Amino acid sequence: MPLPASNLDTAEAIPLASNSIGLTWEPVAKATHYRIYSDMGTGYGVYIFKAETDRPELTDTALRAGRRYNYRIQSATPEGETTIAWAKVE
Repeated sequence: MPLPASNLDTAEAIPLASNSIGLTWEPVAKATHYRIYSDMGTGYGVYIFKAETDRPELTDTALRAGRRYNYRIQSATPEGETTIAWAKVE
């Protein structure tokens, strides 16, 4: 599944060690937390809940070599939850 239109930010994916990456994205004013969803490297375009954090960053340590991972980052504010960024890790 291709990533969505470019009107959303792209999160930065930083390789940290074997099978792990760090994701960072621009913070959102009034965000109480962020929810991260991942396709788990399946390539089917189905995203499942991965983690929740109150900071604009996440470390994923469960990657498998040779797979492409896509992430959807959503911010939660008092007004609701909105997708704010996407990341693609190859």
